[in-house]
Amino acid sequence: MNQKDKNILIVVIFIIIFLLAWTLTNYNSTKKESKQKEVLQLQLDAKEKKTKESSSEQKSTNLVPTISITELNKRLLTDDAIVIIDTRSIEAFNAGHMKNSLHISEFDTSRQHRTIIFVTENGDESEIIQYYRATSDTNKVYNLTGGFAAWKKSGGNVITLDIKRTFENQAKVHFIEPRDLNKLLMNNENDKLVIIDTRRTGNYQKGHIKNAINIPFIEIERRYKEIPTAKKIYAYGADEEMSFDAGVLLYDLGFIGIKAVNGGFAAWKQYGYPITK
Repeated sequence: MNQKDKNILIVVIFIIIFLLAWTLTNYNSTKKESKQKEVLQLQLDAKEKKTKESSSEQKSTNLVPTISITELNKRLLTDDAIVIIDTRSIEAFNAGHMKNSLHISEFDTSRQHRTIIFVTENGDESEIIQYYRATSDTNKVYNLTGGFAAWKKSGGNVITLDIKRTFENQAKVHFIEPRDLNKLLMNNENDKLVIIDTRRTGNYQKGHIKNAINIPFIEIERRYKEIPTAKKIYAYGADEEMSFDAGVLLYDLGFIGIKAVNGGFAAWKQYGYPITK
């Protein structure tokens, strides 16, 4: 074999070795990639299975049907028979609650309603199981998803009975001096205005401003629909603080432009303006 043939043979051998090495490398790479895909698929399958099991477990433990805030808002537009029951503490309720809701202490479980919505702080079902069992036989009962915390976060209307003198609340109330309200009454403008006495009924009966309607502060939210909206509204309580509180609450209930009597009934009485029984 001459030198030329030897060189050709060496080149061929190198080519064969290269091809074998390349083939082996590709094979190992493909095998590794296939193994990685297999592992990834197993992980995805395991995750999906776990999610389904978790969902199934959650479904089986949710005894009370839930209702979302969006769905509740839709129903409130067309259904006046919905009763919203706040199951939190009375302190939390007074600090802020959903408009037209009742505290659980005022709720009669034996009374039949068409639809009942229970509201906890965070939507915890365990807090309303006892009420659900007591009412679900004769009513459609739901648990508000996320509870009051979610309602407040969504920007839902919140009513406060424990009213503070914040800048925001002060902007809601305009005052009228007792003398100016007395002038309106002396000018026989009773047909253009409505006066709300927010003191307790017993105090109202002992003496009040002429033609004033008695709606105690604690009853305003439940009875606000009794207040004519086509007239100018003036409200007063026992003193300036209670008058301010009444003004804020009525504003939050949708009465814009109401005026609170500065100094309340105490100032009216002090200035010697007419009192009727």
